[in-house]
Amino acid sequence: MTHAQSISIAHTQGTKIVSAGQKKFNTLVKKIEVQRKLLVAWNDGVPLCQRWHATEFGPLLLAHRELMVELVRLLDRRVDDKGFSKVDQQAMREMVCDLAENLLHGQYEEEMKAVYNRNSDTDLDTEEAQATANLKAMMERELGVDLGDMDDMGDLDTPEALMQRLSQKMRERDEDEARATQASEPYHSQRKPTAKQARAQAQAQAEAENTSQSIREVYRKLASALHPDREPDAAERQRKTGLMQRVNQAYANKDLLSLLQLQLEIEQIDQSAIDGIAEDRLKHFNKVLAEQLYELQDEVGKVEMGFIHQYDLDPFARLTPATMLKALVRQKQDLQHDTQQMRRELKTLVDVASIKRWLKVQRANARQSMLQEMMDDFDMPF
Repeated sequence: MTHAQSISIAHTQGTKIVSAGQKKFNTLVKKIEVQRKLLVAWNDGVPLCQRWHATEFGPLLLAHRELMVELVRLLDRRVDDKGFSKVDQQAMREMVCDLAENLLHGQYEEEMKAVYNRNSDTDLDTEEAQATANLKAMMERELGVDLGDMDDMGDLDTPEALMQRLSQKMRERDEDEARATQASEPYHSQRKPTAKQARAQAQAQAEAENTSQSIREVYRKLASALHPDREPDAAERQRKTGLMQRVNQAYANKDLLSLLQLQLEIEQIDQSAIDGIAEDRLKHFNKVLAEQLYELQDEVGKVEMGFIHQYDLDPFARLTPATMLKALVRQKQDLQHDTQQMRRELKTLVDVASIKRWLKVQRANARQSMLQEMMDDFDMPF
């Protein structure tokens, strides 16, 4: 990645006094540079973490899954043994259903589905169909969209397919509204805006044009100086071609800071030109930079949340590129601990008495976890 020259306004007309607009310019530039570095660090770090996860985490996940399957089979096989109370049996069946539901994808899908149906009051297909129907009703109620009758939905019997139907219906509704608005434009166009509305519209349009013009002027100056077709020397033409590609990319992204840095890089402007940017032009520059900063922050946030979602990490834990691998290492350590504990527990579950003791511990842990969640919701110490 090409190192860009740092930009800041150092002074105004030989004094150390910096105006509010100039201070804002410097602040925005610094924040953009921070977000740029952060985005690069995320984009460099994510592939490294993905490779580490596939190598270090994959085999461990497989081993943990095999142990869960073994536990489901054991509980399913022993649930009707004499010596278990109805409470114990109900707890075992609920646990079997919870575990089996988490194992429905992959090679054990059919087996786990059969286990679930044996231990549930209803079958899995009926529950999924009801959940889809409830989701459909909620969507129609909250969004005011008719998704059609369930009997006529064909293969739209999953939440994913339902979301596709919803997207289609929302798109059709938006298109209908757009056509209706367009059809009514001749009527609305006859209504003249008030003087206040006209002034506001004119001002907004002028500001938008001035802002666009500010970044366009910088682009044109760079394009004029770097146009490779005007360069007879082959080596210099190649250099200018590379620079022009950077200019075009920056302009397409409305990346004013990169355009200014390119002007400094090719010595089209110097520090005195940066220091002497007029206040009215600085206002437009600051608006462009503020939009650029917002887009960078949004992009960084999307990468971070995508990483958290991909690896099922705590969404409230603030991650950074420096801590992303540490979070995965901690997750691996937790899974190693759970795997080792499950192996030990499976060895002890040999008869009714040991299973009953184990169930008692599981119920106590579940109550403790529920109490902890309640305390967390009220931000109280446990």
